[in-house]
Amino acid sequence: MLQNQLYCNNQNPPLINQNNQLLIYQNTNNPSNQIQVITNNQSNENIQINNFAQTNNQVIPNTQTTPNNISINVYNRNNNSVQLDYQNQTNVIKNEFPQDIKNKYYTFKKQNYPNTVDYNAPYMKIQVMKTNQNNNQNTIYYITPQGMVASKKNTETNDIIIGRQDSTKDPENSIEVHPNDIVLPNTDRAISRIHCKIIYKDGFNVPKKISLDFFTFLKGTKKNNKFSSLISFPEHVLRIIWKFIKPKSAFYLVDIGSAQSTFTKIKFDYPQKLEKGQVFLIGAETQFHVVDVDNYSQQKNVIKNTDSMDVEIEAEENRGEEDFKFTNYLLQEKTNSSIIHGLTEQELQKIQALQTKRIYNYTQQSALEIFKIKKRPFVKLIINLNQPQNHIFIYNENLQDNTYKIGRSQECSVQININTISRKQTTIQYIDNQWFIKDGDTIRESANGTWMSLHDYRERNQPRKESQPKEITNGSEIKISESILKIEIVNNQPKKNICKQNIFIDEEQFSFSDNDVESDLSNITDY
Repeated sequence: MLQNQLYCNNQNPPLINQNNQLLIYQNTNNPSNQIQVITNNQSNENIQINNFAQTNNQVIPNTQTTPNNISINVYNRNNNSVQLDYQNQTNVIKNEFPQDIKNKYYTFKKQNYPNTVDYNAPYMKIQVMKTNQNNNQNTIYYITPQGMVASKKNTETNDIIIGRQDSTKDPENSIEVHPNDIVLPNTDRAISRIHCKIIYKDGFNVPKKISLDFFTFLKGTKKNNKFSSLISFPEHVLRIIWKFIKPKSAFYLVDIGSAQSTFTKIKFDYPQKLEKGQVFLIGAETQFHVVDVDNYSQQKNVIKNTDSMDVEIEAEENRGEEDFKFTNYLLQEKTNSSIIHGLTEQELQKIQALQTKRIYNYTQQSALEIFKIKKRPFVKLIINLNQPQNHIFIYNENLQDNTYKIGRSQECSVQININTISRKQTTIQYIDNQWFIKDGDTIRESANGTWMSLHDYRERNQPRKESQPKEITNGSEIKISESILKIEIVNNQPKKNICKQNIFIDEEQFSFSDNDVESDLSNITDY
């Protein structure tokens, strides 16, 4: 059956491009292996199928023949579904949220939100700086410890939800459900219905209820469900315990399995550590992702305070093996047309000699041994231009400044001639045994920013799921398709804890019932 042959890419399915082509993946066992481009003809009832294979992010024609008697009856933009007819069978391919996400974000629950903001208390201000409709947007939302002011959301989740869907009908009871606190333009189809969320409850420095973990610890003081004697906990002891187990006071951004991801802007003064799988956006739509990061340090092989010749020999052999593997890696990358930055002229000549096999008097093993290059830190990126470009940046210990720039300028290591990219757009640098990325150069930030995706590139073909939380702070900027939101956190400085009195707990004064575990420790003021 057709549903066993076609697979919708969970990141962008089903996708209609500018040529009015529907892109869907084929072969569920290996979804990243093939794609089908289905082109609408004059009539919406008949389509033509062209089969392609996808290798290394390049789409090339596939000679395998494909039947052309499939027709699209319905393409529903509201729920991203396609109805296909094939050999008298009707199949619907949909890009749906998993049921657990639906239950979490669409289950109706009446909520009470504040009507005004107290400007003397802690609050978060979210300003919509830009959308696809108007670049001079000035819509402002206020988040308080009790929720967003005047929110229409009426679902179970307590986080701030952002998306393009204003409302939907609950099929069970026909109640109108508003899943989002902040509703972005519905005309921007790259924004998912529910796109991302801000976790704010633990971020505000206000008195909070003591968590259940704290009481679970205190339950360990009981013997046979009774106190053996009256127990007195000094205030400072309780505070030390609570400080150890309480959640970090911070705000977080999470992508809710969106099609186009959520991006956060890299602040000019705060470089971001590079890690495998990260995706970055520069200019209007140029993306690149991190394939590999190696923070290798020669120091880890240094032998200290030892007279053992055997240990020194073993360490030297390990270094030699690492150099050998590194040389072979660079040779393979050069053969695959990767652009390698940071090699000396002599090292480039070695790679060229190995690549062109101008080593007739050596076996392959001995040639690699003789021409090997010293192992050192490197990072590999793939930049998605018209043709994907592989770039490897290598640390050079002979250089005082190990930085590589990406931008329009001829001074950049990677030159990209696109108007929306700054002359010096992004910098890759190796500092204190770590690879970092920063926006702009050492003098100024870029015009349009360098943005980091919350999606991991390695999970692009997996079912939709929430991203790992990304901490956001005062001044953070969030990019959702063409919409940009700026965060301002006000009056949220940590307050000094005030000890009201010592806490005395006995069996009559305090109950360890799981249904009411918080009532009698209200004297502990936590900020």
